[in-house]
Amino acid sequence: MASQVYDGAPRMFVPTVRTNLTAGENLKLKIIILAGNQPKEAALHWRPMGKGEYEKVPLNHIARGVYSVTLPAERIGKHDFEYHIKIRWCGGEEVYFPASAPQNNQTVLVTGP
Repeated sequence: MASQVYDGAPRMFVPTVRTNLTAGENLKLKIIILAGNQPKEAALHWRPMGKGEYEKVPLNHIARGVYSVTLPAERIGKHDFEYHIKIRWCGGEEVYFPASAPQNNQTVLVTGP
């Protein structure tokens, strides 16, 4: 019989990765966290492309290992931006999306008027 408890290394999946948005559109992401326990911290870190400090937006826990996050269009403006998602557990273990973050982030181009 298959185990109902995950005992592997923590992992994170973003089923739909957005690489562009229309100006005025929110960035909405669904995040799946596969781990044996709940993380201590789970957040999206974003900033305008290559500029300034990262702002943090906490992930919302939906159910089990499913989370969501929305970055409002008002905060994005009409500027291209970059982001990564960081998950941290009590023991200090961290998992990032994309896996190359925080050195190389996911980029999103904002198009339109």
